[in-house]
Amino acid sequence: MSEEDQRYNRNWIIGIISGLLILALLAGAWMVMVKDQLPAELATHWNGRGEVDGYDSLLGHVLTMTFFSVFVAGAIGCAAIMTRAQSIMLARIGLGFAVVLGLMINGLSLALVVGQLGMGSAQFASVHGLTLAVSLTGSALLGLLVFFAYRPREVMHEQSHEIIAADLEANDPASAVALSQAQRAQLDEVSQVTLTVPGMRWLIAAVAILLMLIGWYADQFVVIFGALAGGPCYWFFFAGAFEVDGQGTRIVASRCFKVMKLQYSDIKAVHVKDVRALEYGGWGYRSDISHKGFLTGNGPAVVIDMGYYQQQIISMPDVATASQICALINAYRLLETTKAATTK
Repeated sequence: MSEEDQRYNRNWIIGIISGLLILALLAGAWMVMVKDQLPAELATHWNGRGEVDGYDSLLGHVLTMTFFSVFVAGAIGCAAIMTRAQSIMLARIGLGFAVVLGLMINGLSLALVVGQLGMGSAQFASVHGLTLAVSLTGSALLGLLVFFAYRPREVMHEQSHEIIAADLEANDPASAVALSQAQRAQLDEVSQVTLTVPGMRWLIAAVAILLMLIGWYADQFVVIFGALAGGPCYWFFFAGAFEVDGQGTRIVASRCFKVMKLQYSDIKAVHVKDVRALEYGGWGYRSDISHKGFLTGNGPAVVIDMGYYQQQIISMPDVATASQICALINAYRLLETTKAATTK
């Protein structure tokens, strides 16, 4: 990694920690200034009935706020930046979350103190709603801003010799793989690769059932409805198939709903690559400004370049399958080009 990249990330770490520290010191200074308007001990915790059951001194409250808002959130931010080699997306999400967490702790502390101004006793204290709402909104917006602003340079991962060889073979018209797939393309049959994230569907089902039980126990219909609506939706989009035939390529969600269809005229190049799922936001169906596709995990994938920085990434079960599908797409592209030239 170049010195410029190291300096860029180092400046972000210093900036985030410094910003959180300054805000914590300003909040702490304000709390000390209004000390005479506060109870001797601050209410810091409420039970399920809304009754105060925890107290702390102002100094203890300020130190606790500073520790969690600066050092804990700062540590999360540093750890997020350090993960950029594995996933730029994860690093950006982690850094934004660190900022949100640090600012939320600050805001909650302020709301707690504002709610006790002018009170002789903290027995009937409450958190100031407006202060909390403004703090939470500001925290979310600043965290989102950090997520969009932090743009580390991509750490290039070396491709294995097996992946490089598979890509070269798939894109060499004279190779054995390319010739065999050219014959296969002549038959114009549907070639299908199963796509599934191991264990994810069962995890989704378990979470949905757990949420329904919690909603039923807490008498919260909204939670039950969310689990019933969201569970099948996630279940539906965590399995499917990638199909290739003379009409083009497409992903079939749960083998019944065609999405992300491509015609061969839209494809500029196809390659076999070793990808990491977190670099594209995780597992299952992915879709953002420049990348779309289905990722079942880390490993070999077919990467379809559509130009204008648009790519479709589809995980493959193994390198051999990736090479065959890549060569098959190239064979169909060549057939379409030949047909177009003959028509003219």
